[in-house]
Amino acid sequence: MSYSSKRKQFRQEKKSLKEQENLEKHSSILVNVSKKRFQTVFVGAVSKIEKCFGSLWGDDELNEDEMTPEQLSWYKKFLDLRDEIFDQGNEQKNKFEKDVQNFDIIYKGYKIEIRKKI
Repeated sequence: MSYSSKRKQFRQEKKSLKEQENLEKHSSILVNVSKKRFQTVFVGAVSKIEKCFGSLWGDDELNEDEMTPEQLSWYKKFLDLRDEIFDQGNEQKNKFEKDVQNFDIIYKGYKIEIRKKI
């Protein structure tokens, strides 16, 4: 193999490695942005539920020791619902993160071009 062909091969390998690094970096950007969006959705949902129904357990004015049995019952239902929403939201966020690994993603500012891996 001649010197020029070795050099050409080296440049191609370097370019290929750089492209792979960029794809990984861009996928990471998408995952991080998406994680924030997922969290905003389910944290926002819980916040709206608490704002709407918080009066049933005394909002933040009472601790559990000061609540009536009815308030405590509503508060426990809210905590269970909150846990279910967070669990489902985190599960979907994690599934999305795994799904992204099946795509080559090129970040172009605010536009993301997605090419499915073959």
